Amino acid sequence: MGTLLQELGHDIALLHFIDKVLKNRGKEFFFIVSSAWGPKIDIHFWNPEANEYTSAYGVSRLEYPPEIYERKNYSKEVLTKMNKESRYSEQKWYRELSRELKRNLKEFVLEYCNNVEKVTGDLPDVMGFDKNGKETIWAELKFEGFGTKARESVLKQFRLSKEREIPFLLVIPKRPLYAREITDNWINNNLPPEMKVYKFDTNIQIVLPKRSQIQFIEVVRE
Repeated sequence: MGTLLQELGHDIALLHFIDKVLKNRGKEFFFIVSSAWGPKIDIHFWNPEANEYTSAYGVSRLEYPPEIYERKNYSKEVLTKMNKESRYSEQKWYRELSRELKRNLKEFVLEYCNNVEKVTGDLPDVMGFDKNGKETIWAELKFEGFGTKARESVLKQFRLSKEREIPFLLVIPKRPLYAREITDNWINNNLPPEMKVYKFDTNIQIVLPKRSQIQFIEVVRE
């Protein structure tokens, strides 16, 4: 696990990627976001008034489902009490997403994430869904660099996404913090051609970049 600042930097880059790249697809009704800091699982739903995806945890922090927010295990009795007191199911965003899915949103999210984790051991950073609950995209962002261990983890996620016929996007730094730059030639020779890859460019001296300070460049695959 990286430092707190690196975890926050990862999440800032991830949110910018959703807003600058994934939003332009216009296909996702909501995302499940597995951030490095904050809730273990967050839900980002489309907010047409703001023309952006809004964090469910951000707008209903005190009401957020504890089984999604907390990074720890509780007994069933404790969770039942916490869920009852949180009243998250009364939130407008929660009711609307459940109505579109035609099922309980929290049950859908936990069931989906548990099934993915059983195979890959970890969740992709972003998992997108349409209004019918059909998965539309997975994305994984590496903030500090892209080493051998990270490649193995990404390839495991990619293989599962390919089985499910879901597009997979990998996002890596153009100038890694602790390693040499990963060339486009290395990417083309070491990653599956179906995997779309983006590099993000920012000032490596700025751990917490602003939106205007980060750019995403798609790597041309051969």
